[in-house]
Order: sequence, then C-alpha cells, then structure tokens
Amino acid sequence: AMRDPNALIGVGGNLPANLTRKLDFLNPEISRSIAAIRQFYGTVGANDTRFNLNTVFRTDNAGAARTLGDTVEGLKQLAPALISMQMSGERARLSRTAVESTKVGVQGNEVQIKLDLAQEDFTALLRAF
Repeated sequence: AMRDPNALIGVGGNLPANLTRKLDFLNPEISRSIAAIRQFYGTVGANDTRFNLNTVFRTDNAGAARTLGDTVEGLKQLAPALISMQMSGERARLSRTAVESTKVGVQGNEVQIKLDLAQEDFTALLRAF
C-alpha cells in the first residue's frame, strides 16, 4: 500500500522456495518462473470512475523477473483466443476488455501487473460472472 497510498486494500507476503520448488505447472519454463517468486504484494483501489488492481511479484533476480514477465505477457496474448473459445456475448467482451486493460512490466527483480478498468466495466464484469 506504500506504493499506492490511495489503495482500499493492500496485501503482501513471502513465498518460501520450498513451497514452489516442486510444483509442476503447464511446462518447465512456467514452473521455473513461478518457483523464482520470493515475495508478492498487491493493492485494490477504486474511485468514482476507475477500478484498479496492482500486483507485484519480486523474484530472485532480474533475469528471473524478465522470464516471468515474458511468461505473463505470453499468457496475456493467448487469453483473447481462449476467451473466444470459451465465452460469448457480453462475458467475452468484458473479459477481453479486462485483458486489454492489463499492463505487464518488469523493473529490476520485480514483475508488475496492473489492471485499470472503467468503473462501469468492472461492475458489469462482476455481474456477468
């Protein structure tokens, strides 16, 4: 919450290496990326017109953060196709809007994921699901 003083909610924590080391995700690259996460924190904020969700994953080193960031960006690029296969109508439109409104960035050993939606889209998304 220190990075976002206007946040409604802030949360953070540590991920011990032994917690993620043996987990098997979709492929070895994703598994290694997730295993490199050591800390996380996030905030949720809203005002009259916008809703935002900020998440940061702190990794072992900058290389691991770049790899994790590339993985998240790749999943983001794949999401519209998956949405089209699984959803239709308003749910699909709102889901695509959420994906398009998500920004992924890497700074040092941190991966930053930011979602910024118009309040009416966020409200409609909650109602649709």
